[in-house]
Amino acid sequence: MHKNIPLVVISCIRDIDMLTLQAHSLYVYYESWLADGQRSADIYIVVNESGNDVNTWNDRYRNSIEQWLKPFNVKLLYKDDFLGDWHLWIPSVVNPWAVGWEVQQILKLAVATHIDAPGYLILDSQNFLVNLWSTKFYPVVDNKIPYRPANFNMPIDMWQSYCRALEINIAPDEKTLNICTPLFFHTKLVRSLLSSKKDLIEFTRWFKTISNSKSEFTLYYLWAEKNGGIAKYHYEAPSWGGYYLRDNPNFDQEFKHYLSNLKTVARHAWTSINHRAWGDMNEQQYKELQVELDKLHLYGGYFDDYRSSYVNIKF
Repeated sequence: MHKNIPLVVISCIRDIDMLTLQAHSLYVYYESWLADGQRSADIYIVVNESGNDVNTWNDRYRNSIEQWLKPFNVKLLYKDDFLGDWHLWIPSVVNPWAVGWEVQQILKLAVATHIDAPGYLILDSQNFLVNLWSTKFYPVVDNKIPYRPANFNMPIDMWQSYCRALEINIAPDEKTLNICTPLFFHTKLVRSLLSSKKDLIEFTRWFKTISNSKSEFTLYYLWAEKNGGIAKYHYEAPSWGGYYLRDNPNFDQEFKHYLSNLKTVARHAWTSINHRAWGDMNEQQYKELQVELDKLHLYGGYFDDYRSSYVNIKF
């Protein structure tokens, strides 16, 4: 009998409103056909903050998020619980969020040392549920966990940099890992990647230098290919993700498309709206989305303060 596949999300102060919507959606849709005492999700939240910002995050968690997660087993971890060489990342005046964006990629891998299950589901704060769901819908089969195949759509120089670092020569195809969260990581495979270096300090230094552009998911996939192939650790599964809303030059068109397809296929339980999309909506769009979320028993007004101070920082 396998242990429950836990959920893992990396959080920071900037994304706390998205985490609030995610937590609310988990309360509404994750194993909600069961009594609260029978809902068995294990949720790891890794806080990507340090110093006084940890206290700020903790206060906001207690005030707006903790109530929604009471039916679940929640474990809070913090960046400084992981002994990486975090000083390598120096905040940029141009883009102060870039540091956290790269560090959170390492934390998604490093958390495997805390996981006592065959795999874990990686979430971004921007993911939230719109249909009933559980990781139990996707069982562990012969020690394999599910994945969604897709064409590689990241910069090819990143792929090539990782191939050089891993000393492999593989071309992307239509069966590469779909890197849109949520997605499953195989715990032992991640641990083997981490242990390929002496410790997390050495791993963070290696991760920082091997590619200018970075994707923990691409690195994970190529590490699987180097060690027997993705099919050794994962089996192909139907998609659990529906339409996602991102910042886009044709945002008005994207918004209409997203709203009309928000909940169309039952198994497409997860959706996502990234932080720039929440900021890019005009007031009418924001109100329209709140109406649709209300129909789904979710609250769309968590972002009032976020939108009032939104600054569109380009990566």
